[in-house]
Amino acid sequence: MKNEINLLNLSSKKVFISGGNRGIGFEFAKTLLNVGADIAFCGRDEEQVLRSHKELEKILVPNSTQKIFSYVVDIGDKYEVEKLKDLVSSELGVIDALICNAAVIGPIGPFLENDLDSWESALKINLMGSIFLIHKFLPIMIENGGGKIIQISGGGATSPLPNLSSYAASKTAVIRFIETLALEC
Repeated sequence: MKNEINLLNLSSKKVFISGGNRGIGFEFAKTLLNVGADIAFCGRDEEQVLRSHKELEKILVPNSTQKIFSYVVDIGDKYEVEKLKDLVSSELGVIDALICNAAVIGPIGPFLENDLDSWESALKINLMGSIFLIHKFLPIMIENGGGKIIQISGGGATSPLPNLSSYAASKTAVIRFIETLALEC
């Protein structure tokens, strides 16, 4: 994958990654920095966001003009996403790509034993978080002539996952949302 990405000219492209502070989101951030992109990312865990930011700074070439911005945000909260959009726009500028990656597993166990507040929280992050981000950043992309939206999803969208009902439902819903949005846009 890295060799394929290196063939792309991403120098000075601006990319925002939700959940870029760990896991696959962090790997996206590292790869994008290595091919010259400016990045911004968010996560909910302030300590982890700070650690990841410091780790990513080590990748930058000394005296590089590349930029890294990080934010502590709950993307399941539309008001926090509104503030995030304003911060990213003022600090990074117009983004070329939005990677919707942030997700949680949610409650584990039989549905009837799940705490519904935890179920709802997983839906807010996994589904509504992507919707909130896209709703805020897509108009800017359209106004500026285009951009890319990349939606990350897991196995929950491909088949039933007993004992992971909120995760499976939210990932299936986000895939159908992004498929619909692709046809609209």
